[in-house]
Amino acid sequence: MSFVGQAVSFIGESASSSFFQSLLDKIECPELLKFAHERQVLAEIRKWEKFFTAIQVVLDDAEEKQMEDRLVESWLSDLKNLAYDVEDILDEFATEFLQRRLKGERQASASKLRKLIHSVTATISPGTVFFNSTLMSKMVEITARFQEIAKQQQDLGLIKKNVGGTSSSKVCIRPSSTCLHHEPEVYGRDEDKRKLLDLLLRDETSDVKVGVIPIVGMGGVGKTTLTRLVYNDKASQQQFQVKSWVCVSDEFDILRITKSILESITLKSCDLKELNQVQLKLHEKLAGKKFLIVLDDVWNKNYDDLNALCSPLMYGAPGSKVILTTRDEAVARTMGNTEFQNLSCFSDEHCWSIFVDHAFGRRRIADPNLEVIHEKVINKYSGLPLAARTLVGLLRSKPREEWENVLNSKIWNLQGGGNSILPVLRLSYYHLPSHLKRCFAYCAIFPKDYVFRKKQLVLLWMAEGLIEQQDDQHMEDG
Repeated sequence: MSFVGQAVSFIGESASSSFFQSLLDKIECPELLKFAHERQVLAEIRKWEKFFTAIQVVLDDAEEKQMEDRLVESWLSDLKNLAYDVEDILDEFATEFLQRRLKGERQASASKLRKLIHSVTATISPGTVFFNSTLMSKMVEITARFQEIAKQQQDLGLIKKNVGGTSSSKVCIRPSSTCLHHEPEVYGRDEDKRKLLDLLLRDETSDVKVGVIPIVGMGGVGKTTLTRLVYNDKASQQQFQVKSWVCVSDEFDILRITKSILESITLKSCDLKELNQVQLKLHEKLAGKKFLIVLDDVWNKNYDDLNALCSPLMYGAPGSKVILTTRDEAVARTMGNTEFQNLSCFSDEHCWSIFVDHAFGRRRIADPNLEVIHEKVINKYSGLPLAARTLVGLLRSKPREEWENVLNSKIWNLQGGGNSILPVLRLSYYHLPSHLKRCFAYCAIFPKDYVFRKKQLVLLWMAEGLIEQQDDQHMEDG
């Protein structure tokens, strides 16, 4: 499957959980349940509700496995088709309910006798009997399909997973970062490095003994690379007695992270199983010492979790520092106790320099074809160093004479099974709120390079029922 094909497939399949949640919300609507009771189909609706609830708990597992398991992918496809049929039935209910309500409003001024006659005749009308009969046969068929789907779920071994919990899929896991340099040269970050070093080496003037410095920026902008520069700088080497680097990523397991910090400091494996014992051991190693700890790629913004993680770090000597990198400003505000650095995207020329470094290394050559592809290459970057490296990875697999042909083609449609940018995109998408996943997936109906207005898109989302309305806001403002 192509790189874009994988991305679009993943986005489409991952929208399943939010779609099923919206169906559950419709099924649990009191007005619909009342109407279903009147139509004597409430028992079938209740069966559907149980099936949806049971299936929804394994959707996170299915959405991860479908990228590697064709049977799971087929199961999800069948499940979505069934869900669309359920939605059609619920829409029929909604239409019939609204028609009845409108008739009732038009007759509000009629006499009680006329209303009584109308209600009786409406109840026994041939149209109503036909509606119940046709609908019931459809519903019984859907229930049978649900039973088959549930049986297949057990055969596939799908399990319940916590949203945002451990990821079992290889394509969803971002490779762990390390403190070691692997960039030929870092461009465009001199000023950012100067500011970060200034924050790092500055003595705290407040009552805060340990300063927490967040670095915020979108995925692929170079947060880890900048942190690596500062971590290995001679000034920080001389400033801190103890240093540790830990990649946190999306699985925020306090015990695992604490053990990683301890093992990074002691260079020994920790066999302790209890969080209290591990934190006491870490406290012992850090107490009274000036340390620098890097927490790379933090997603969790729960204050209690972050506070529990940092509790043994508060016993270090004054001037100790923690650097955390995150894509979410909310994480920075929750954990940071100093100003945070917000990284901007690179200039086109800096991205081009990264491209040349990774494409040719130290073997700089005077190739006239480079100028020909210059503009085409930088248009692929969007100012992200990760995109530059990813593009190099794609092009290096091709002979030099084919590079221009590759750039003229749909470059992101090339095979991307080992591509590094898909896990980044997937991880970002995985952490979107459920209703935003559907909004994002909806954009896949537009052709490539299609220009649409924000208001137009919001109105389309509203028409499809994709936007959740807040109590004190209009939908357009939400």
